[in-house]
Amino acid sequence: MSRARALVACAALVACKDPPRDAPAPAPAPSVTTSPAPVAPRPSASAAPPKPLELLAFQLTSGVWEKDPVDEVSQARPGDRVYAHFKLRNKGERRVLKVVFKVNEQPRTTLELKVEPSLSYRTWGFNTLRAGDKGELSVTATDDAGVVVVERTIPIKR
Repeated sequence: MSRARALVACAALVACKDPPRDAPAPAPAPSVTTSPAPVAPRPSASAAPPKPLELLAFQLTSGVWEKDPVDEVSQARPGDRVYAHFKLRNKGERRVLKVVFKVNEQPRTTLELKVEPSLSYRTWGFNTLRAGDKGELSVTATDDAGVVVVERTIPIKR
């Protein structure tokens, strides 16, 4: 008989051998029922409210040069281009600022400006008044969470 066969035969005999009669019977395995521990729901990234945009400066201006307003306008004339210039602090992810220019409460220009994460992010948009415009020009900026960041109104004078 080969050595491998002998080992297999020996292992079979050991496995089939009855335990000695005076050996204590093995204790039954305890019956334990466990229920899985409750799992708390993980907060999703989209469920967390975005960090608010902080308005550092706002200006209505007749132009922007090298990312800065060139002046501040307190009234406009028909045909003028009026810029809304924002300096914002965004401590979170990329955001969107919705800017609505209205003439006499009628929407004229609506813009969506991106706001990258920054301690001081500058962005701007403009509206060009029509030749026959008179009354008031208003600007409202709202962040993507629906929070009004700034509202401003100036007269349109001929």
